[in-house]
Amino acid sequence: MSARHTPETRRIQARLERLELQHLREVVAEQGQRLAEQDGLIADLQRRLADAEDALDYRWQQTIELGERMEAEGTGHLGLTIDGTLCVLMNTHAGVPQ
Repeated sequence: MSARHTPETRRIQARLERLELQHLREVVAEQGQRLAEQDGLIADLQRRLADAEDALDYRWQQTIELGERMEAEGTGHLGLTIDGTLCVLMNTHAGVPQ
């Protein structure tokens, strides 16, 4: 009987395979935990982005309403900045007879 096939060698080989499987399970568990943490971070970022978009929509609507009110009063109007940002432009001569 060769040394490769002795009962002791087979037990050692089986033990080595169990250790390798245990190590692989641990690696997979760690990776799963990291993925779960990343999923949590992604979900948090998505919530924060949605909140920021809601806040931006609210500010946008407020700016439009202010501009419309100022246009109706004759004290200003809506405009765009060079970069395309919506803004309210006030008439510096509002209320001054012309």
